[in-house]
Amino acid sequence: MYIKLEEEKYNDNIAMVICYPYPTEEEYMRRVKRLKAVGIKGIILEGTSNIGKYRVLGKGFRGIVVRAKSVFGDVAVKLRRVDSPRDHLLNEAKFLKIANSIGVGPLVYTSDRDFIVMEYIAGTNLPQWIVEEENETLIEKVVLDVLTQAMKLDLVGLDHGELSRPIRHVLVTNDGKPYIIDFESASLERRPKNLTGLIQYLFIRDNEVGKKLRAIFKVDKEKLIRAIRQYKKTPSIRTFKIVLKELGGTI
Repeated sequence: MYIKLEEEKYNDNIAMVICYPYPTEEEYMRRVKRLKAVGIKGIILEGTSNIGKYRVLGKGFRGIVVRAKSVFGDVAVKLRRVDSPRDHLLNEAKFLKIANSIGVGPLVYTSDRDFIVMEYIAGTNLPQWIVEEENETLIEKVVLDVLTQAMKLDLVGLDHGELSRPIRHVLVTNDGKPYIIDFESASLERRPKNLTGLIQYLFIRDNEVGKKLRAIFKVDKEKLIRAIRQYKKTPSIRTFKIVLKELGGTI
């Protein structure tokens, strides 16, 4: 369902989405005016999460993510919940822009205190994609790509904060491109654990994903653990290559 944004009148139908969970006419009109000013034309109500009778791309403790039409094309818009413990989304936008500078994450088009307008990524979460994908060569390519992205985040000092649980935080597109998304828990203050978190989830755990990847990459778990410990002690391109050697990959 597509609903055009109009700043002239209050739209009760989507006020709950724009100003979740406590919409007021004043806040709704303020947000719509700002969204229109940066080129948002309307909201596409679809996705896997519910807000009342409507669907959205995502619903978290701090924000709602919706698909939208804009002057940039189809985009994803993260809207700050009005009851969020955080006063703004400025830090999250900053972290995502840092990630963008090293080729990681959906591209940020513009941002404000209450929203981030970014590239819309349609895809399947990484663990599900690994389980369902039959092309082992493609699986190797995608996994090595996302591990390289995690290493890049480590080396710029940006800890994503959620990559040990990549179910909601890494998407793989239909053409086999992995994207690390959702930087709301990111920090420049913590010691980054992006690569180690992903390795732990993808290769060390005895779940369906771990068993499949260890078979594809012919992993010796103990050797991989030693390599990742060395990387953890001294994160660098050199120690990352040691990790990749245990996975049969290169950069």
